[in-house]
Amino acid sequence: MKNLPWTYCMVISTPRSPPWQTFMPTINKSFVKLNKYLHVYGNYGVDQRNKDIDKLKSTVDGLETDVKLLEKRVKVSEKKFDTLRGCISAWNDFDIQDVKEGPTKGTTPPQNMESEQDFNGITRP
Repeated sequence: MKNLPWTYCMVISTPRSPPWQTFMPTINKSFVKLNKYLHVYGNYGVDQRNKDIDKLKSTVDGLETDVKLLEKRVKVSEKKFDTLRGCISAWNDFDIQDVKEGPTKGTTPPQNMESEQDFNGITRP
C-alpha cells in the first residue's frame, strides 16, 4: 500500500457505500424527467407523425388523381393525333397534278351537272 496514492488508500480503507449509490438520486431524477419528456413529447411526436402521414397520403391520392386525368387527356390527344395523321396521310395521297391537269384520259365528265350532289349531300339545282 505504500506505493499507492494517499487518496486511493483512504477510499479503500473507509467503509462507505458503493459510488453508484451516491449518484442514484440524480439518476432517478434524470429518468423521471426523461419519462415525462417521452410521455409528453413522444405522444406529440407520434400525433405529428400521423398527421404528416395523413398529409402525405392525401397528397399521394391527389397526385394519383392528377395522373389519371393526365392519362385521359393523353388518350384524347392520341385520338386527335391519329385523326390528324389520317388527314395528313390522305393529303399526302392526294395528287395535286390530277387537279391541275384535269381528269385523266378515259374518264368522261358527268353529263348532268345540275343533279350532281355536293360534298354535304345536298343536290344542287
